[in-house]
Amino acid sequence: MLLKILDICLKSQPGASIIEILSLAALMCQRNSIDYSSSKVATNTAVKVMAKEFLKRGIRVNSIMPVNVDTPMSKKLKETINIEAIQPMGFIELEQVVYMIEFLLSKKA
Repeated sequence: MLLKILDICLKSQPGASIIEILSLAALMCQRNSIDYSSSKVATNTAVKVMAKEFLKRGIRVNSIMPVNVDTPMSKKLKETINIEAIQPMGFIELEQVVYMIEFLLSKKA
């Protein structure tokens, strides 16, 4: 269904780009995260299928998997873990995610 909707929307948009923001939860097995992780695995697979489906029309489909972004959602996580033990540079700023997206949307990608 999603592919049909996107196909209709993108028919007149050769060179368009789709960016999906995923999570490493799609690749890692964490306790107490079956709903979240399962949805990310499904979305990751959908992105791979869309990339193949839209390639022939020149539509790029990419995903990014930022880890531990400093957002209101991560506030509780910040209070419960030592992030530097997992991710030496700490939480990444939201602007860094935006830069990745801007690059993938650009003609340089």
